Order: sequence, then structure tokens, then C-alpha cells
Amino acid sequence: MSPCPGIERVTSLRILGVIVNDRMTAADHVTMLLSSCSSLLYAMIVLRAHGIPSTSLHEIFRATVVSRVQYAAPAWSGMCSSADRAHLDSILRRSKRLGYSSNDLPSIVSLMMVMMIYGKIAAVLQEWPVVTVWLSFQLLFKRFVVY
Repeated sequence: MSPCPGIERVTSLRILGVIVNDRMTAADHVTMLLSSCSSLLYAMIVLRAHGIPSTSLHEIFRATVVSRVQYAAPAWSGMCSSADRAHLDSILRRSKRLGYSSNDLPSIVSLMMVMMIYGKIAAVLQEWPVVTVWLSFQLLFKRFVVY
């Protein structure tokens, strides 16, 4: 008998696009990311076959694959195992090898760290006046831009 009648027990839950499992690991989320990113890489193969220039492919890669990996990274990156990070890095390496991203694309750990830094900076700057926030972001983005 379940502890609470009428309540179904689940092994994973999707919250705002992030999959959290009952073991508090990011394995299920990383599996979902790998699947969706692999599908996006296939779509980029089709785009390249239709003659899309490599600069446009780089932009599409950043807008789709990198943004998916970075979405809510501060929330789930701490639950990643080294194997999860290696699998995500393999997607980035494959994209470089196929020419879908620029060679200066950082590793998955660097991408996650940048998102964590942006989140902490934004949290600190929320308490400052609006003009100071705008000026601070202008200065910070010039120093911390990934691309």
C-alpha cells in the first residue's frame, strides 16, 4: 500500500523544462538534452545539404543547441556526474568536428560556469539602482561574453 492513498508515486518530474528524478541526479535531464541536441544536429545536416552558409550554421547552433544546454544550468549542473558532463561535451566536440560551431566554443563546464556567474551577478545587481545595473551589465558582458 502506498503511504498516501490517491497520490501516484513517480520516478521523475519535469519542472519548467528541467527533469528532476527521485535520485536527485541530472541523468534523466542530460539524456533528454542529448536526444534533443542529436535531433537538432541532424536538422543542421539537412540545412547544410540545402546550402546554408557555415556562419549561419554557427548562429543556429548557438541559438538552439547551446541555449538548450545553458537553460537553467545553475539549477541542474550541480547534479551532473562526470559521465553526464562527458556526454554533453561529446555533443559539443561533434558539432565542432562537423563544422556547426566555431572552434572557440568552450567546454560544457565553462558554459555552465558562465551561466552561474551571470545568475550570481544578476542576484547582486537586483538591489542596485536601475542606472547602476545597466552600466554594470555593460561592463560585465564585455568581459564575460562566451562568444
